[in-house]
Amino acid sequence: MEMTLTRRWRGLSYCTGLVVRGALFAIIIGACTSSPESIDTLASQYLPDGQGTWSTPIAYNENTSPRAVMPEGGFFADGVVPPLQIEGMDTGQPGVMYAAGLAGYFLLRMQQSDGSYQYEYRPDTGEFLWEDVIHRQIGPGYAVALLYEELQREEFRRSAEWVFEYAMPRVAEAGASALRITDIGATSIFVFGLSRLVRSGATNGSGWEDTLRGLGQHLLDLQTASGGFSEGSPLARGQALQALSHLWLTFKEPVYLDALQRSARYSCDTWQDINPDYLPYFILYANEGLATLYEETGDAYLPECVYDMTEINLLDQYQADDTPEQSWVGGFNKLAGWTPSWSAALKLEAIADALRIARLDGVPERQEQYEERLRLGIPFVMRFQWRVGETEGWPQSETVLGGFPYLAPGSQGALAWPLSRTDLAWHGIAFFIKAARMLGEETWPSYPDSE
Repeated sequence: MEMTLTRRWRGLSYCTGLVVRGALFAIIIGACTSSPESIDTLASQYLPDGQGTWSTPIAYNENTSPRAVMPEGGFFADGVVPPLQIEGMDTGQPGVMYAAGLAGYFLLRMQQSDGSYQYEYRPDTGEFLWEDVIHRQIGPGYAVALLYEELQREEFRRSAEWVFEYAMPRVAEAGASALRITDIGATSIFVFGLSRLVRSGATNGSGWEDTLRGLGQHLLDLQTASGGFSEGSPLARGQALQALSHLWLTFKEPVYLDALQRSARYSCDTWQDINPDYLPYFILYANEGLATLYEETGDAYLPECVYDMTEINLLDQYQADDTPEQSWVGGFNKLAGWTPSWSAALKLEAIADALRIARLDGVPERQEQYEERLRLGIPFVMRFQWRVGETEGWPQSETVLGGFPYLAPGSQGALAWPLSRTDLAWHGIAFFIKAARMLGEETWPSYPDSE
């Protein structure tokens, strides 16, 4: 397995970076480099030690700053529109959940009066770029829905509902009882976010449950007899698999479990047909759905499937012996020899899901391996996030706090540092939450009480 993957990856020609194009976005994963250059940031107290741990657990509670100012009448009062006023700023507090929360407040600052989010922001010039790609709107909405579920702060729920309301005019009928938004990828991402709100019980009378059922029916309609889907890239098919797991958890109806099981079996039988360049973006989404299915059913083939697919991410992660530049350790793009970038969060999220299934499977060696890689990666992703003390001198120094640059300092081209995008915060939040839950060293409003 390792020899095959290494040979296939290194057999490609790399010049300026590999462009991965899917229905969701185009990702330039990294840039070629002739020699390692430091991408380190200020040595701040919010970074964990080399093992990804802090000396004492970090609590995130109702007094943790920043947070949104409650408007008169509450967040859901008539006439209240985004952006919400944010009170306080980054206090320099350590902790993975604190980093997730900061990324959420970055998204709240990016939200516009119609509920949509700005897409790109250049902190060095103060310029925004709005791009009306619906995946890049409802994806960050899913991220703040996750934060509402974890931190139980109403501002995150309101932000999610605003952007979902913004997206609703794009939702169209797709057959009897079915609803679709743009394509299978956008439909799946909308399911991610709406299912979190519906399961929270906070959407009574909103109509979101009916919308979720309609989107779910469309995914069922797109599934083929083999268990695959009639449209979509590997990334989008991974999203659909995960969406089926959310539908099952939300409604507990056998039709969703059956569809999830068929999708899982098909994926595990055919994943080796996916180009290795695209496989990390399939398992970014699929691993969560497969772990959920294993937790629900114990289907015996699932752990080895996840272990085998996740190997490509383990091979691609820089460890201490792989590079003389210590700021690269924990990041990814080793197989191509590129400078690591924000995309580490994507690959670490899949590893976090692999750790979840390894714990359910009761395999100590796998648990130790995945936890070690998570702890290696957490400091890298946290170094990439803008924190207090790193943004002074820019026109609006607080605006970008909690956000992430697309590429490392020293990069060139249209996406060069310090360009930030809202979908980077989306993936950073999803990774941080999974990492915090897997490590279990911090407390926040929904953890550990909800476990």
